[in-house]
Amino acid sequence: ERQRERLAATHVAQPAIGAASLGMLSLLKALAVEPRMLAGHSYGELVALHAAGVFSTEALVELSEARGRFLVEALGEESGAMAAVSAGADEIEALIAGAAGAHVANWNGPRQTVVSGTREAVSRVVELARLRSVSARPLPVACGFHSPLVAGARTPLVDLAARLVEQGPDRLVYSNVTAAPYPSDPSEIPGRLGDHLTNPVRFAPMIEAMYRDGARVFVE
Repeated sequence: ERQRERLAATHVAQPAIGAASLGMLSLLKALAVEPRMLAGHSYGELVALHAAGVFSTEALVELSEARGRFLVEALGEESGAMAAVSAGADEIEALIAGAAGAHVANWNGPRQTVVSGTREAVSRVVELARLRSVSARPLPVACGFHSPLVAGARTPLVDLAARLVEQGPDRLVYSNVTAAPYPSDPSEIPGRLGDHLTNPVRFAPMIEAMYRDGARVFVE
């Protein structure tokens, strides 16, 4: 339990996820699996950009550690919380309307949405969901990701990314923010990474966009 708690700390979890992702990426390359297009979910978008040549392994490690640290440093007394709700877009909007301070963090699929915000607001969303017989559960996360609570991390992350980005992507990389491919101009990438911190992860629309653009085999 102590190990789990230590690993859940944002500045530890992000480089740890990066290390695991790099290992899986190396395995796929060894098996000659080469993607035509790439995407990630939340932090995973950084690994997708690395796989497309936007920044080196060393840069990914530095950016991962710093991203987690910037998020922690951006928080005030209110660290926030997150919860997964088995609800689609219409239902979740109705729930959020009754919980000031709650925001959609992840559009994960037709029947799963993650909300983020202050601890009180997220608890209220869970309570309202259960009153409507909708499944909802708090998530074991360190803070309210993809919400205004972490907005203070944007500027330092953009500044660091501007130094570490080496080139534009060598294949299509789809953005959580826009559900569309990243721009080819490398100078536009740091700002997009900054926006990524506080905007919802539009995962389901992103997967649908990849399908429309020809993806048929998805390897996670």
